[in-house]
Amino acid sequence: MSSPVQWSREGAIAVVRIDNPPVNALGQSVRAGLLAAFNAAEQDPQVKLVLLYCAGRTFIAGADIREFGKPAQAPILPDVTRSLESFNKPSLAVLHGSVLGGGLEVALACHYRIIQHTAKVGLPEVKLGLLPGAGGTQRLPRLVGVAQALEMIVGAEPISAVEAKRSGIVDELYDGEPLAAGLAYAAQLLAQGVQPRRSGQARVPAAVGTSNAELLMAKRAEVQRGQPGLFSPLRCIAAIEAATTLPLIDGLQRERALFLECLESPQRAALIYKFFAERQAAKAVDLDASVTVGNRLVEEGVSVAQVDAALREFGMAMGPFAMLDMPGLKLDAVVREPSLAVQVESDPQRLWQRPIYALINEGARILEEGIALRASDIDVISLTGYGFPAHRGGPMFLADQIGLPAVLQQIREFHQKHGEHWKPAPLLERLVAEGKTFAEQDQQG
Repeated sequence: MSSPVQWSREGAIAVVRIDNPPVNALGQSVRAGLLAAFNAAEQDPQVKLVLLYCAGRTFIAGADIREFGKPAQAPILPDVTRSLESFNKPSLAVLHGSVLGGGLEVALACHYRIIQHTAKVGLPEVKLGLLPGAGGTQRLPRLVGVAQALEMIVGAEPISAVEAKRSGIVDELYDGEPLAAGLAYAAQLLAQGVQPRRSGQARVPAAVGTSNAELLMAKRAEVQRGQPGLFSPLRCIAAIEAATTLPLIDGLQRERALFLECLESPQRAALIYKFFAERQAAKAVDLDASVTVGNRLVEEGVSVAQVDAALREFGMAMGPFAMLDMPGLKLDAVVREPSLAVQVESDPQRLWQRPIYALINEGARILEEGIALRASDIDVISLTGYGFPAHRGGPMFLADQIGLPAVLQQIREFHQKHGEHWKPAPLLERLVAEGKTFAEQDQQG
């Protein structure tokens, strides 16, 4: 099987071509092929510049999703980008399509960059509970400054080609085919006698009207206020901070340590699960159990504010009563019956368990009745339609993480204490008896 990375020589220009459809993802064969091609070009005395471009509809669009959750295979991407940046001959990355994640990190490791007018660039790793781990947190701030690096890495939103040019990520915009545009620009660079220009050797520019330290502090406060409990955004900020205080080699080591922390986080597992669940979601199902149980909690004497606060602490942007118009809730009945407040659970964890475990129990019933095809479908609708926190993965994923025996035991306690509406779902009982999880149930179809 031939490598997805090939190279040829056009005069003094080594043309390195990646062809790994559909999106030229950075699988192991691409990473190894990049190193081999650049090393071969470096050894060729006739080569004066290396041009990197991709076939198909896009430049490298990120990691290979087939490698998610598997042990890393050498060469790992941080080693590849370090090698590309230290290459002794000037290199040019010709960008088009969606230049995302590791694709942008590879481009930043090249010495010069041009981009097609219609392209976009971005570092969306935080959406998967990670941070850019191949130099993105160290090289990008050196090019664009802390403020924009925070927006792109913590905010995770891509920017246009025009904005990439304005901010200094790329050198020029182009129209037409990547190879033709790349060869024309490479000829200009050779005529100018350019040398390697390494992003990692630049200094992070000073902030305008404030300081980089103040920008970092403000972003931390914003994340802690708006995304409490999220793990990777704060690690992204810490990595960007390292770029402002450490030389590149030390900053890369700090980035790697923070990346590995994210990799081990349960939130990363939940967000990766969400990514795949959304890709295969079949149909929406109706889940109103959290609001129903929220009503029951209030009728038992827990305040609306307590229920909403407990679920916000759990990670929801807002509790069920803040999100909905409280259909059918008889608040006046609570006022008239102060005795309902006797022996009410007030511990925040116990409060969030009631609505969330109700979702789990109801989800198991929906699965058994065939209303939903997979547990992951229930998780997707909970995440996208009911405000379930993404870093928790969804109620069924969370149940597997907690352990179905522990979930069933708690539901049985609620059943004994709070009545028949807490009767455990037969599927949940059967899975516990068989020692299986919802994920294993999904795999069996």
